[in-house]
Amino acid sequence: MHAAEEERACKIPDMVKNWVIHGIWPESSKKPDPPAFCNSSWHFNESDIKSIEDELKIRWPNVFTSTGRTSFWKHEWEKHGTCAVDKPYIFNEKSYFEMGIKLNKQYNLRHIYERSGIIAVNYTSYKCEDFRNVIKKNWNVESIITCVHSKEPRQQYILQTEICFDKSFKPIDCKRDQKCLQCSQKENIWYPPLENTATPVSSLLGREHHANLLWEFVPTRMIIVALAMVLAVEGTVELLT
Repeated sequence: MHAAEEERACKIPDMVKNWVIHGIWPESSKKPDPPAFCNSSWHFNESDIKSIEDELKIRWPNVFTSTGRTSFWKHEWEKHGTCAVDKPYIFNEKSYFEMGIKLNKQYNLRHIYERSGIIAVNYTSYKCEDFRNVIKKNWNVESIITCVHSKEPRQQYILQTEICFDKSFKPIDCKRDQKCLQCSQKENIWYPPLENTATPVSSLLGREHHANLLWEFVPTRMIIVALAMVLAVEGTVELLT
């Protein structure tokens, strides 16, 4: 992790009230590592998504206060979106982000968690399997939960829920063996409510966390609340040059 990334502050945009998209990440069924930056000629163009920006601010926001409002979209499109192009569902930059908006609406995590008794509050906590069982009950697939740990108080919090899809965007089991990433099975997981406060990431995270996870660290009262859902698509494309 670079020192500059440790000092970045995050803030939940005021209009965000629900789980948001981290990204749609294609996975190759033929290669162990997921593809990334598949086409260097497909540069991010804000004008292509201008008509859906208001909705992206709510469903796919940038939480870093020190970066431009489009920087996260640029990162996700150029690293993952260029690898996710696979007609007829995703065929350009706009359709990539439109698919994220569609899936965020369709897979309403806050609603299904609350309906199953998992409420974002500061006075109770849950097991990793509690979250995974809700996904299993509603969509009959195996999901992946990622945790993050705060230094003070020393607790773990849910960071993201990962749901996997086939190329037709039908939910399937996530294939990774470990289904509770960075989560201690000996401790419960906290799922606190949203608070719109800005705090340096360095005050919340130990140095062991990787920089690419910082995209969804969102602080609340000096702790971290999860906002992200990752949408992994199996075998979307081969690398493009």
